[in-house]
Amino acid sequence: MVRRHAVDLGESDEPAFLGLRICTNFSSCGNCRHRHDDWNVSKERQSPFSEPPAIWLLLFVAWICITFPYSYNVDGSVEMLSKVLKIDVMILVALMLLRTRRHIEIFVWVVACSLGFFGIKGGIFTLLHGGVYRVWGPGGFIGGNNELALALIVVIPLMRYLQLESTRLWVRHGFSVAMLLTAAAALGSQSRGALLAIAAMTIFLWLKSPKKLVSGVIMLVVGVALIAFMPDQWSNRMETINTYEEDSSAMGRIMPGG
Repeated sequence: MVRRHAVDLGESDEPAFLGLRICTNFSSCGNCRHRHDDWNVSKERQSPFSEPPAIWLLLFVAWICITFPYSYNVDGSVEMLSKVLKIDVMILVALMLLRTRRHIEIFVWVVACSLGFFGIKGGIFTLLHGGVYRVWGPGGFIGGNNELALALIVVIPLMRYLQLESTRLWVRHGFSVAMLLTAAAALGSQSRGALLAIAAMTIFLWLKSPKKLVSGVIMLVVGVALIAFMPDQWSNRMETINTYEEDSSAMGRIMPGG
């Protein structure tokens, strides 16, 4: 099916399609626990917009578009409207395309591999330079250090899910290294929000872990080791969380929400 769409677009060797084929192959060799029947597409095509969450999302997007002309700063809101619509429209597209468990598995592989690339790269960069330099994103939605760190923290649970589902030992070990480097990259972004987010994410993973004692010890040792590895300038920046009222950057994010 991927090949047919590539031919229709006239470029079968586009990087996007090549990456999709690679992730599809990885999901096939690394995820073999489910029966083949679980992957079959139902002949009865049901509308993805028949469920309440999708309907509410559609209504929310429509409401944003209706109220946009009446905003306080229309010209200054155009860029944000464009970002929000891009995200929401792609969510709706995903609802229409992801129809089976296999589709969702492949989608998770694509997201994990795509963001994991920057996590592994940033983690290696952080370890090689001792965490002195800040890790930045490639641009776009995750161009800033805060945005990249958030994306990396979100993708770690996806990596953990794929690790648990995989039956291949080398895939499971690979994800262990990838999660470690991704966590290092998130800390290397020197984002204070990332520190709080990764702490919350770690607690969540521990609560969902079937072996809480073993996983808790591993998470504690890895967390302490990563924090101890970071330089003094990182520690000094993280300590400003306790005095966020004196930080104009932090208050600039808190006050609009209040």
